[in-house]
Amino acid sequence: MVFNDASIDSVSVMRRCTVTFAGAGSTGGISMYNASPTIDSCSMANNHFGAMMQGASSPVFTNNTIGSSELVPIAMSFNANPVFSNNSFSFSDNTYDAIGLLGGTLSTDAILPIRSVTSIPNVTYLLLDYVTVPSGLTLTIKKGIVIKGYQSSQRIVVQGKLVANATPDSMIVFTSAKDDNFGNPKDSNKDGNASTPAVGDWGGIVFEPGSDTSSVINYCTLNYGNLPYYLYYYNSTWYYSGEVTMINASPTISNCQIGNSVYGIYAALSSKPKVINNSIFNTQYTPIAMSFSADPTFSGNTFNNTGWTALGLIGEYVASSGTVKQRNVAGYNNITYVLLGDATINSGTNVTVDAGVVIKSNGPGIYVNGGFRAKGTVAGGQVVFTSLKDDNFGNPGDTNGDGAVTSPAAGNWSTIRFQATSDDSFCLLDSCLIKFGGSG
Repeated sequence: MVFNDASIDSVSVMRRCTVTFAGAGSTGGISMYNASPTIDSCSMANNHFGAMMQGASSPVFTNNTIGSSELVPIAMSFNANPVFSNNSFSFSDNTYDAIGLLGGTLSTDAILPIRSVTSIPNVTYLLLDYVTVPSGLTLTIKKGIVIKGYQSSQRIVVQGKLVANATPDSMIVFTSAKDDNFGNPKDSNKDGNASTPAVGDWGGIVFEPGSDTSSVINYCTLNYGNLPYYLYYYNSTWYYSGEVTMINASPTISNCQIGNSVYGIYAALSSKPKVINNSIFNTQYTPIAMSFSADPTFSGNTFNNTGWTALGLIGEYVASSGTVKQRNVAGYNNITYVLLGDATINSGTNVTVDAGVVIKSNGPGIYVNGGFRAKGTVAGGQVVFTSLKDDNFGNPGDTNGDGAVTSPAAGNWSTIRFQATSDDSFCLLDSCLIKFGGSG
C-alpha cells in the first residue's frame, strides 16, 4: 500500500487493516512518500518494513501492531514527523528491534526526538544508510537518544549544521548494532552474545568543508565508528577517517566518550575544531590525527589504551601552510607527534616545526617540494626526528607503549628529502636531532 505526495491526507485512512508479505524493493507494507495519512488499529507482519515514512511524511500512526519485519518494524526519514500513539512492536521476529532511519539528503531542518512504543520507552534508532545534512540546514538530535549502525557505509555527513547537545545524565549514543550496552532494547540485533562490536561497524560522523562552525557534539558517546576501509572520498581525494572526521571543518567536540576506533578524532586540512574535556580510548593508532595545517584547540582531554599515545600527523600532500606546535594535551606537556604516512609539502606551501617538538615515525618520511623549516632554540630545545621505537625522546617517551620490547635501529623510518623545487630561502634544519632514519 503506497501513499504518494499527491495523496489527499485529510481523507486517506487505513483502519483495522491487515497488511502482510509486502515490501518488495526494500519498502514497507505501508509506504508513505511525503504523505500523511491516518493509520489506525492496523496489523503489519511479514513485510520488509512494517511501515516506511519517506521525506516529510507526518502520518497519524496510532494503535497499530507491527512484527515479523525483514529488517525493522518502522523505517523513516530524519525529516519525517509521525504522530505516534499506543503502537506495539512484536520484538520476537524482526531482524533488528529498532526504528530505522532512512538515508538521503535532508530537505528541511530536522529534529530527531525520543520516540516510544507501548512498554518500550525511548526506542533505539538504527541507521539504514548514510544521511547528508546539506549546507544551510540543521539536524538536531535530542539528548538521551541511541543511534546504532550495522555497516561502515552508514554515517552522518554534515555540510550544514549538526547539533547533538546532551547532558551528563542523558547522553546521546552513537554505536554498533552489535553493542548490547546501550539502547532499548539493548540487544538490537537479537543474537544474545553471539556477536560482538568491532571497529567499522558504522561509518562515524563526517564534517565537510563549509559545514557550520557552530556545530556541536556535546556529552555524546561514540563507539566503533569508522568509514569503509577507514577511508573517505571527497573532492577527488581519499582521506583516512576517525570516529569524528573533519575536512576543513571546525565544530566543537566536548565532554564526549570516543572510543573503539582507528583514530578517535581526525582533523584534515585546515580544520580548527575545539576539542574539550573528551575521553578518547581504545584507538588502533593515535587518539587524534591532524594535518600539518590543522590547528585544533585542546583542553581537558584524556587518553586511555591508545595504540600510540601521541598526536598523529596525517600523511598527505600538504597544500596549506601550517605550524607543528608544542601542544599540551591529555596531561602530556609538549606531547609527541607521530608521522602517520609520507608527507609531501607542495610547492608554494611552507611548514614550520617549532623548537622542542618531537616527531617520530614508524616508516614514513617528509618530502619537500615547497618550504620546510625546523629550528631549535636554547630556550625551546632541539627539534627531534626519530624512530617510533625510540623511548629516549618525546612525552610520553614510550610512545608505542611496549616498554623495552622494541628498540630503535637505523632505517626505522625514511628521510627528510628536499626536492629540486624546494624553497631554499625558507628551508632550514637548525639545532635538530635526526636519528634512526634512512630506510630505502
